[in-house]
Amino acid sequence: MTAWQSKYDRERGQVILVLLVLMALGLTIGLLTISRSTVDIDLSSKIEREARVFSANEAGVEDILTNPLSANEVRTTTINNIVVVAQSQSVSAAGDPFAFPDIVPQGDTQNIWLVPHKADNTLDESGASYSSSTIDVCWSKEGSTVPGPGMVISLIYKQGAAGDYKIARGAYKDRSASLPANCNAVQSPPEDCFLPVTTVNSSGNECGTSDTKFIYRKTLDFKADLGVDPSSDPTIKPLALRLRPVYAGAQIAVKPPPGSSLPGQTINNALVSAQYPGSGEATKIKIVQPYSGAAPVFDYALFSGKDLKHE
Repeated sequence: MTAWQSKYDRERGQVILVLLVLMALGLTIGLLTISRSTVDIDLSSKIEREARVFSANEAGVEDILTNPLSANEVRTTTINNIVVVAQSQSVSAAGDPFAFPDIVPQGDTQNIWLVPHKADNTLDESGASYSSSTIDVCWSKEGSTVPGPGMVISLIYKQGAAGDYKIARGAYKDRSASLPANCNAVQSPPEDCFLPVTTVNSSGNECGTSDTKFIYRKTLDFKADLGVDPSSDPTIKPLALRLRPVYAGAQIAVKPPPGSSLPGQTINNALVSAQYPGSGEATKIKIVQPYSGAAPVFDYALFSGKDLKHE
């Protein structure tokens, strides 16, 4: 073998090696491109499935808003091959608590209805009234607000043969002292006029809920706390409680005593869920649609549908 042939063989071997390296590199890039394309396709398919599931869930919500669920009803529908399940979460059993899902801002008002509503969502004042004269009102402490949140509780009721509308109001917060004698004096600090709550439980779970937020509880007695006694005056008919947190916002829950139950508190209280068949894409939407009530501004005003008189 000549020196020239040996050099030629070496160069040819180097060329083949370079070609092999280039082929391996091209194959790697091709496989990575295919893999990336597969991932992109899977991701696009997942996004599409999620969009379809959410769209079906929204359609289920629209159906519930148009045709509200009855108590304990479970409604199953199929929308574009996606199964949508709507389950009522309304309070129905005696002694069951009712909790508002969100924090009620300071100064805002929520209603607890003590009589049912008609099919057109107006108050049915001739309907069966709340059967007990007591009810637990519980609320949370959000953050480290000092003083802690208090609660102004107003009872709206009818009384007398003419069915006059009346209101009784009490205010409660975490304090050890009872109402001072000079509470009505101008110089008295406002928070001195709050009566103490029944229980302060740092562990929460008041009002029989599983939520540990509810640390304050006031067992409201219509007669003892507000001077309204339906048992001694059959013309008295409680209609609603208005609950207004002060000093800070709070989440609110109420619980009737054993043997008593609240009428429906919402037009809709349901959980609507949807899942794409054969995959894990799923969505859930919670609906809480309360009955409408008077705006909070009316808690600070005197209003009447007829002539006002002072008694």
